[in-house]
Amino acid sequence: MALIDCPECGGKVSDKARACPSCGFLISGMIKCEECGSMVKKSAKTCPSCGCPIESASDPVVNITASAEKVTAVPIADAASVKHRSFAKIFVPIIIVLLLIAASAAVYFKFFRTIQVENREYISNDRTVTYTGGWRNGKPYGIGTSYIEWKYDEEVQDDFYDPYDNRKVWLTGYWEGDDLTDSEDLTRVMKMYLAGELLSTEEYSGDQGGLLYGGKGTLVVTQSKRNKISFTYEGDCKDGKANGNGKMTIGSTIEMEGEFIDNSFIKGKRVTINSDIRIEDEGEFDNYMLVNGSRTQYFSSGGKWVGEGEFEGFRFDDDLLNGTDYMYDSDGKLMLQRTFVNGMVDNVTEY
Repeated sequence: MALIDCPECGGKVSDKARACPSCGFLISGMIKCEECGSMVKKSAKTCPSCGCPIESASDPVVNITASAEKVTAVPIADAASVKHRSFAKIFVPIIIVLLLIAASAAVYFKFFRTIQVENREYISNDRTVTYTGGWRNGKPYGIGTSYIEWKYDEEVQDDFYDPYDNRKVWLTGYWEGDDLTDSEDLTRVMKMYLAGELLSTEEYSGDQGGLLYGGKGTLVVTQSKRNKISFTYEGDCKDGKANGNGKMTIGSTIEMEGEFIDNSFIKGKRVTINSDIRIEDEGEFDNYMLVNGSRTQYFSSGGKWVGEGEFEGFRFDDDLLNGTDYMYDSDGKLMLQRTFVNGMVDNVTEY
């Protein structure tokens, strides 16, 4: 701080003071002449004492204390680069996250999302399949029904093809691609045609494992030119047939319960009913015929016939090869006993 002369009264006053303490003159409106040191009004163009021009008279005095080496200028190009780096640092990660989300969504919708389709056609094993149900990644997935139709190929000669092989097949179940799983019930309907005529109808229900690989299922086969008998079967299945223990009904007259191999009854009990008699066979069978066991015939007029031993037929007492038969009246009284050897009566006892 320095003392200067007041331009108004000549008294001593601090150059930092706002106004002269003697006359009240505003010192803050003055600046010091750089030539002679006299106080000059800021609005003056020249110093009244020495005539030196007053530079930037209208601007405030700037006291520069820093050296030129301490001042670093920032080029305009570098400032734009800093701004660009800040933008990239903030928005590039956001863009990457959005792209990952979009890619994940695309993968999900293409490969993992299950939709429902109706009468969608696709090629499976060189055949056109029409499918209705769950669909994922270009293949059946979930519960649905497929429909396949193909005709007999005369150029192909093997056990799989024959002239009756004009088929229409419906398969219903839980699909994973071209394969049915055993996680849901399966209903399979197969219809075979020849020259437009329906030859046979076969219906299978149960899980896929039951019908094809061993398990429970239901088969309904309709009599036709191809299928000589009509039957319904419930029980163990394999290879699309009755295999294992189950119960088969042929029409309304024959019922078999026991063990089956490839739809053939081999062991158990068979009941046959017609208008006048009831026949109960129990034992071992060959092609549905009793070969070893017992047979009982109940007559509508009362009484019954019982045979035990080896058989070669189905219905009558003369089918007994080796064994014994018994005749009872309507009161249950034994009337006759015979012994058979090689199909011939060897001994007769009457009561």
